[in-house]
Amino acid sequence: MSLLFASGQYVDHGSGASLDDLAVSGSFSVGGWVYRTVDGSGQIIISKDGNFPSGWHLGLWNIGAYGVPRLLVWRGGATTNTEYRAAASVWAPLNTWTFVAATFDDATSPEVHIYVGSLGALCTEVTYQMQSDGSGTPDTDATSFLYVGNRESDTTSFFAGRIQRGFVANTAKTLAELQDIQRLTPPQIGLLSEIGR
Repeated sequence: MSLLFASGQYVDHGSGASLDDLAVSGSFSVGGWVYRTVDGSGQIIISKDGNFPSGWHLGLWNIGAYGVPRLLVWRGGATTNTEYRAAASVWAPLNTWTFVAATFDDATSPEVHIYVGSLGALCTEVTYQMQSDGSGTPDTDATSFLYVGNRESDTTSFFAGRIQRGFVANTAKTLAELQDIQRLTPPQIGLLSEIGR
């Protein structure tokens, strides 16, 4: 099933213990298939950052152009310590299914990695336009809820389009593991005719 998002909409998955403090524990992966229908700044795919600045979010930004994937992990309770990476170009074009995934591993440097693929190509790591290695300990997100299609701390960062097969894992997946997830979870292509109605 595909989730269709419009202005201000989201799915709230709550704050189960298995979703809490993944960055604090040291590593996690997040991603899914997206079908963007409208340009817009800061379109969130999946987030857990309700108590600003804390937690993390994966989204598509307008860093030079719309549709640029970025993973952000807050550190040290301050925006100046933020850990993030943003791709160097548009990887999620309009009206196209795109697989977007990101990993965070506090034991490695750099810690954030972003991967993008399509229906016809397995995901690979992107080249980066912007990055910050941050400093300090990743902030707790235990009181924040996991949102799909928006973020709890700023619900104006809504995703415009469809999200399918979203996932969050408590390990930093390897490229091969992310490619397996991509192969095993293709979007339901039959829903393409519904997009844009």
